[in-house]
Amino acid sequence: MNINFKEELKTTLTNCEDPFRAIKEIQDENGIALTQIRPALPLLDLLEVKRLDFHLAVLDDMKDRLIKRIQELAQHDDKEQLETLLEKSFAVINLTHVTPIVMEIVKHMPKIPD
Repeated sequence: MNINFKEELKTTLTNCEDPFRAIKEIQDENGIALTQIRPALPLLDLLEVKRLDFHLAVLDDMKDRLIKRIQELAQHDDKEQLETLLEKSFAVINLTHVTPIVMEIVKHMPKIPD
């Protein structure tokens, strides 16, 4: 997770010849699987599910899965991976959906590295 992502995104889109290709590459690099989500969107529209509600539900599910994975890492005493996760996520601790993830990592770390 790069804290300068907004600036890099702006630079990439400003300087590229084909913004659609650049967006596709960014999605591919960051694991945004629109091809898997796209078929569900018309059904959600018919059911009058707001896109924001759908995305928040997906985000909550991802958060729960990540917290479960953190707990598994802690059970296996994988401090190196926990430390890596903490390093990558701490910069965005102020984001509401990320805070519980960071707190879960901290809970399982006996000592927080500098």
